[in-house]
Amino acid sequence: MTASRLVPGVALLLAALAPLLLPFAALSPNLVHVRRVELRLAAEPQGVMATERSWRLVGPARERRYGPVIDAGNAFLPVVQADDAPQRNDVVSMLALRTRDGSYYPFFSLNASRLAPSLRAPSSDVIAAGAAINDFLRHPAAAPLVLTRSQRYPLGLLQFDLLGLALAVVIGRYWTVPLGVAAYRRLAGAAPERAAAPILGMLARFVDLAAWLGRRR
Repeated sequence: MTASRLVPGVALLLAALAPLLLPFAALSPNLVHVRRVELRLAAEPQGVMATERSWRLVGPARERRYGPVIDAGNAFLPVVQADDAPQRNDVVSMLALRTRDGSYYPFFSLNASRLAPSLRAPSSDVIAAGAAINDFLRHPAAAPLVLTRSQRYPLGLLQFDLLGLALAVVIGRYWTVPLGVAAYRRLAGAAPERAAAPILGMLARFVDLAAWLGRRR
């Protein structure tokens, strides 16, 4: 394969795939959204050890192990706000597991209700979980204690998903496919005129669309 065919073909292929980064960016929040967290506490010779497992929308579960756990309770964590937003100093009530080397927040990745500084009060869920864990710490049982929390799929993320899928369909149909076919033909040794035919057809559709929009005004 000569450079006169390879370079234009590869350039067309890259141009065909590059716009797909836009729908990928719209769908990328799915990669970090945590849908479920499981906290497992088990009595071991060195003490009660905690194993935390979290599941995202895609990919395998992530696991973290720490301990021995000394006690459990509530912790008020500050809400991170943008520098240009009004600073309200809101906090969230979060379950904290204390160990000899620090505190851990197993359900930190799940959504929690924001609280104003004047309304600081532990959430009922945190109080119940802390009581169950402390009771287990005082009286370890052979069976481990397992706490599971999950959260709904957020509406805002669903909107980004629909936007990303719509962008992918439009870009794929009217950009990636014509340029991809042109790149394949060029790499396969087709004449430049035949390789450019899908691109010319794509441009013709764009012109027709612009004319239709002009008539709609």
